[in-house]
Amino acid sequence: MQSIEFEAKPHNGIIRIPESYQDWYAKKVKVILLSETEPETTGKDSEKDKLRSFFNEFNADLTAYCFDREEANAR
Repeated sequence: MQSIEFEAKPHNGIIRIPESYQDWYAKKVKVILLSETEPETTGKDSEKDKLRSFFNEFNADLTAYCFDREEANAR
């Protein structure tokens, strides 16, 4: 597998291959996008982070808790 590397800024979802690589225009290619900046956290990711943080910080002492299977299954 051959590879080339170049930097480009997408315009309306289109990434142009530089003219110096015009022999690649007709080839079938595999595209992998790498960003030079870290993505901003969205509200959804932020909520996941908050929930994950809560459970990481939550510390419950359950050593005195006796689990009784019959009580747990009683209706």
